[in-house]
Amino acid sequence: MKFSYSLGLLLTSTFVTAAPSPQLSLTSRSQCSSGIAVCCSSIVAATDQAVGAITAILGVLLPSTDINVGLSCSPITVVGTGSSDCAGQPACCGNDNFNGLMSIGCIPIQL
Repeated sequence: MKFSYSLGLLLTSTFVTAAPSPQLSLTSRSQCSSGIAVCCSSIVAATDQAVGAITAILGVLLPSTDINVGLSCSPITVVGTGSSDCAGQPACCGNDNFNGLMSIGCIPIQL
């Protein structure tokens, strides 16, 4: 009897520890699967005149004209707290950030 109880306990604990851990919801971790969460004053197309002026000044070549660019972006440190300090447009942007002036490859998100 003790043996079957011990074996049952061992098998149960093995299945419990082998079960996949629950996924965190998007609101409890960064919503960005790649890149970083930022708060931008605006998200515009790469063909926007402002982007053209900034890239000319910085000497930056965009990888494509089919991307969005974030202007005046700063990192969002906490996502999913129920409130947001982002008065602009929150977005996931690629790791190409030019001192907050411009971020390349941005996708708007909801906080």
